[in-house]
This record gives sequence, C-alpha cells and structure tokens, in this order.
Amino acid sequence: MMAAGFGSVFLIIFGILAAIEFVIAAALFSGKPWGRMIVIVLSIIGVIIGLVSIVGNPYSILSIILDAIVLWYMWRPHVIAYFGVSPSIESNSAIDILKERYARGEITKEEYDKMKEDLI
Repeated sequence: MMAAGFGSVFLIIFGILAAIEFVIAAALFSGKPWGRMIVIVLSIIGVIIGLVSIVGNPYSILSIILDAIVLWYMWRPHVIAYFGVSPSIESNSAIDILKERYARGEITKEEYDKMKEDLI
C-alpha cells in the first residue's frame, strides 16, 4: 500500500516537470526571449553538474557535450535573431539611427545633411 503512495507522488512530480518543459518548449517555438534564456541557464547548470559528476560517472561527458552544443546553438546569430534579441540601444549611435531613417525614406537628403551637421 505504501508503494502506491510513492507512485502517486512521483506521478505528480513528473507531471509538474512535464508541464514546465511543455511551457518552455512552447516559448522556444513561439520565439519568446525568456524561453531562450531558460534554456541557456539550464544548459549551463547541466554542464556544471556534468563536470562535477564526471569522476563517478564517465558517461556524463555525453551530457556535457549535449549541453555545450545547445549553448553553442543558442548563441548563433540566426537563433538570436529568431528570438528578437537585439543589441542594446547604446550600441546604436545617433549617426547610425540617422542613416537608418534616411535609408528607410523617413527623411529627405536635405534633412539628413542638416541633422548630420548638427550631430557632428
């Protein structure tokens, strides 16, 4: 009878974990930046745990390799673009923004030249 109680507890725990993984997977497929960050954090934790346990379990090298591949992939430019993670606003100088506005046709050549003189 006691074993049935433990089975129920494990079923509930694994059900909760499955639900959490489903939410993370949905975030990844829909391009939510927080989903990418969770995967990065969990992969870093996985690498650390793998390194700690490699002495007692040489097969943990497979886990380390898999987590390293996931980390590498999450930092690829096309993956970063998919999740809509853009560089900080500080990296766009006023001149860069001005050039972008001119390229999009938001301002005329005369406006561009005047604004450029004001900035320089």
